[in-house]
Amino acid sequence: MRFYGATMTVNYSASGTAYTITASSSVASTTVTPDSQELINGQEAIVRIDTPNVDDIVVTDNGVEVNDLLEQHQVPTGGTVSAVPASYTTSGSISGTRYRNTVGCGVDNPSGQTGNDYCGSSGSTATIYYHFNFDDIPDEATITNMTVRAYGHLENASQSNEVARLNTYYGTTAKGTVTEYTSTSNQIKTIPAGN
Repeated sequence: MRFYGATMTVNYSASGTAYTITASSSVASTTVTPDSQELINGQEAIVRIDTPNVDDIVVTDNGVEVNDLLEQHQVPTGGTVSAVPASYTTSGSISGTRYRNTVGCGVDNPSGQTGNDYCGSSGSTATIYYHFNFDDIPDEATITNMTVRAYGHLENASQSNEVARLNTYYGTTAKGTVTEYTSTSNQIKTIPAGN
């Protein structure tokens, strides 16, 4: 919770043992959540105040100043989160299972698995979707930049119909720019992530 210059008033109305608690702010740049909540007699109401300035804050509960009950928490203003593949799904027929070992491995700690996986039949296409978990990013955050790097290689550089393409997806929608492995030696490729 971040407090920066707000006045909040909490009102409640009783109905038997259930209470409706309402909260509001008199400062335009300040939000109070939730603005209404139902409580049973004896429960505590918790209200969050987000505001750009903590100077001269006054919080009242039915006309009684309760600033001493406030807990101040600094809201993170940004950061960087890195993730490695957490799971995968596939499309098409794949001969081999080495791709499974990529789960839990990043470019800095790649899987020790060697060899190649192939499409299940000549002339076919197979896709492996690696899924990343970014639950540590706050819901209200704006993504300002994303970099995706992948470590791997091409199985046969002399066959033009044997390709290993990389891209970023949101769900099943391609978001980035297709990048290809071009060598049978391991490479780290950076995939333009798109937006």
